[in-house]
Amino acid sequence: MPGSTHCHNHMRTEDYKEQFQQIFENSMIGMAIVDLRGNWLRANRSLCDMLGYSEQELIKLNVKDLTKPGDRERTDEILNRLITGDTPHAKLEKQYKHKDGHYIWVAIAVTLLYDTAGKPMHYVSQLEDITRRKEIEDDLLLSEKKYRTIFENVQDVFYQTDTKGIIKEISPSIELHSGYLRQEIIGRPVEDFYYYVEDRDRIVKELQTSGSVADFEVRLKTKTDELKYASVNARLVFENGQPVGGEGSMRDVTTRKFNENVLQALNLELAASNEQKNRLFSIIGHDLRNPISGSLQLANLILQDIRSNTVSEIESSLQLMKKELENASELLEDLLTWARAQLNAVDFNRVEIKDINELIVSSLQPVLPMAEKKHVKVEIKAAASASALNADRSMLKTIIRNLVTNAIKFTDAGGNVLIDVEARKSGTLFVVRDDGRGIPEEKLPQLFDRSFTYTTFGTLGEKGTGLGLDLCQGFVRKHGGEIWVESRLGEGSAFYFVIPRL
Repeated sequence: MPGSTHCHNHMRTEDYKEQFQQIFENSMIGMAIVDLRGNWLRANRSLCDMLGYSEQELIKLNVKDLTKPGDRERTDEILNRLITGDTPHAKLEKQYKHKDGHYIWVAIAVTLLYDTAGKPMHYVSQLEDITRRKEIEDDLLLSEKKYRTIFENVQDVFYQTDTKGIIKEISPSIELHSGYLRQEIIGRPVEDFYYYVEDRDRIVKELQTSGSVADFEVRLKTKTDELKYASVNARLVFENGQPVGGEGSMRDVTTRKFNENVLQALNLELAASNEQKNRLFSIIGHDLRNPISGSLQLANLILQDIRSNTVSEIESSLQLMKKELENASELLEDLLTWARAQLNAVDFNRVEIKDINELIVSSLQPVLPMAEKKHVKVEIKAAASASALNADRSMLKTIIRNLVTNAIKFTDAGGNVLIDVEARKSGTLFVVRDDGRGIPEEKLPQLFDRSFTYTTFGTLGEKGTGLGLDLCQGFVRKHGGEIWVESRLGEGSAFYFVIPRL
């Protein structure tokens, strides 16, 4: 029985050796047996193919002969740890020199084998060529470094969110545009950073409908609650057909938006300027030419028949000429003042006006003959508390004169015009009232709108230019005040304006 057992164990050992031999020779990965000094003792076909050597060539070499110089020290350290028993086996990645001179990367698993006395005999190594994997890893590292550099330095802001709108990632450039550090934003909902939440609702709706947005303008707020305009390009991100979040980029377009607004304002100003120019040419070409042309015709008629005309006929013609020329003179004065105001050529000189009543009386001197001729009574009512204000004397007189002139024009004979002055907390209120024909309700909004020209004839056919109210509005605004009108058709009108306190 003992002999039989011994024979059985011996056969099993032989079987194991044969199995190991087959595994060693036919393994798809490189296998080698290396002595404690690093000399190759055995090498299988896969390892020989990997390194380009035959087994006979390899066993003449030492492991260090093939190891890249920079890896030798680390290799010795790992093998020493195996010999001292610090570790039963070891794994490492290193570079071996191929027979043709280039280096390959290998992943090595090393085990130290012992004899029956427990003494180290040799190393058994398994080697796998990982050169391609290393190249891919290097490419990935290079790519990651490149895109990380772009991510960290690009001026646009890149971001990622989850399905609930929580910010998962955002580029550091956000600090430049918003004042927030990247760490202060990640983990917070995106709506925290919209100036108007409806912008967030609009972009979400568009993403749900189309899956992406391009150059979508939104208004965001900085850390100091400043308004910023941003252009957003974004898309939904899907996995397995289900949305898992969103990603996109934002560009600060605040400067562009500001420039667009400035350009739009300039275009509106240019359009208004062209409109005013057209009005000016129309008035010069029509309204101013007519009275001068009519006066010239009357003068020619008088000169042609001066001997046959009676004194009464000549006087009548001269009265007509005088009226035409007075109208032309008044119109020309309005035109010149208006033109200077449009060119900002009117000096603004605010002074203290102690006697408002005296200023109103002097303002009315040029228009009183017109009132007397129409039998329109002009009355001044200035409150004692409104005895002084600070204003440009010339502009204030022009405003009063124009408003009173209009009131007289549109008041029937025997009517009344009242100039009222009151002290208010905001400043001095002036009111010019008449009991004339009034203004149609639908025309009231057009009176101080420069895009409209509202003119009509007075009760005796007096022609207006439409410039007077524009001039009044401009001069009132120069003072920082406001002007408005109240009127009922057939009941008269009241024009109000306020000169603010300093």
